[in-house]
Formats: sequence, structure tokens, C-alpha cells
Amino acid sequence: MPCIDQLLDAIDASLASATDAVLATVVKVQGSAYRRPGARMVIPRVGNPSGTVSGGC
Repeated sequence: MPCIDQLLDAIDASLASATDAVLATVVKVQGSAYRRPGARMVIPRVGNPSGTVSGGC
């Protein structure tokens, strides 16, 4: 499943369960970085995050 589909599913699940969630988006990068601008991550108050904005460091 493409990344955007996973993010949209995570947002839909959050809305369906009335759980707060945050959409984090990389908007600028200086120097070397694992992810480029436009990388997104959905972080719900309850449950697992979806997507990634870093290389795990």
C-alpha cells in the first residue's frame, strides 16, 4: 500500500474513533537528512504512529 494511503487510513481511523491525532510534515531540511521535505507522519493520541519523518535516529 502506498505511503499516502496508509496515512489517509490512519486519519480515517482517528476520525472514526474520535481520537485526537497530529499530522507532522517535514517542510525544510538543512544538510543531509534521511527524509526530504514533504515527508509525513500521523501520530494519534492512542495507538501506533503511521509514516515516518526520520531515519530512526
